[in-house]
Amino acid sequence: MRTFYSCPSFRAVFALLLFTLFGTMAAVQAQTRMMPLGNSITEGTGSSHDGGYRHDLYFLLQNANIAFDFVGSLQYGTGFPDIDHEGHPGFLADQLAVPTYLANNPAEVIFLEVGTNDISYGESATQVRDDIERLIDDIYNVNPGIAIYLSTI
Repeated sequence: MRTFYSCPSFRAVFALLLFTLFGTMAAVQAQTRMMPLGNSITEGTGSSHDGGYRHDLYFLLQNANIAFDFVGSLQYGTGFPDIDHEGHPGFLADQLAVPTYLANNPAEVIFLEVGTNDISYGESATQVRDDIERLIDDIYNVNPGIAIYLSTI
């Protein structure tokens, strides 16, 4: 079984994230507020530590000496200290209340994992794409400078 962080595409995105956000490690001083946003995969439902990808991401960021804080109104997971997130099991892309989430927990980075439930409920690929585009527009309407990392399923 492959772990999330052993996936080549994740390592590439992680490297891009580090470069985009921090340039060099010496430049890291303040905590970067990062919001894991999405559905049950973001929450961590069914993972051995109930943290899903957030667990491994936490340790990758920590081991890279990145000052960060996961933010969100929900807390779930074990085996790592920062369990804040906005992972809503069963939610479709158009059910995520991004303006509210970001008003309550401002972030500079969003890890967006969404669309699985939409497909499972029979929405067309075109509808899911359109819903995700609107969701991304909502995020940029709140904070045009935010970095969004959209997962693939």
